[in-house]
Amino acid sequence: KINVSVKMSAVFSQINDKAWGSTKEKLKERLRPILTAAIKNNVFINLDMEQYSVKHLTLEVFKELMAEEEFKSYRHFGCVIQAHLKDSEADVRDLIAFAIKRGTPFTIRLVKGAYWDYETVEAEQRGWPCPVYIVKAETDANYERCAKLLLDNHKHIRAALASHNVRSLATAL
Repeated sequence: KINVSVKMSAVFSQINDKAWGSTKEKLKERLRPILTAAIKNNVFINLDMEQYSVKHLTLEVFKELMAEEEFKSYRHFGCVIQAHLKDSEADVRDLIAFAIKRGTPFTIRLVKGAYWDYETVEAEQRGWPCPVYIVKAETDANYERCAKLLLDNHKHIRAALASHNVRSLATAL
């Protein structure tokens, strides 16, 4: 199967969280033809995760599109969750609940995460709480908790587990 990963910023570079509604609509407008083509050509589309500032937008756009009539029964869509984010376990739980409600499984690609340097520097510069785990062992433990949640809910969600950490992969296996 062809597997394509799409970043929201690649389809709409003017993402603006101060214009949440219009940004969301523009993103969905630009993603719909991609999703439609994926269904027509039996392609897997993964909505990739970017920096923390657009995480909530990414998840909202994904869930809203997956709930649309045209897309809700296609099984080959997915999104990414970054385990280095402190709220990723809550996001996994939310996506599992959404998958159950949707009635058609989709995939969650669980990764350790990218943008760690960016997230820590931005949080420090702005005086914000850091959204990522600072200690690698905490990220590893969170990854394993999230992987277990995904695997325990395999009837409702598909897990795609990505890691360079042999221990995390062995634990998942």
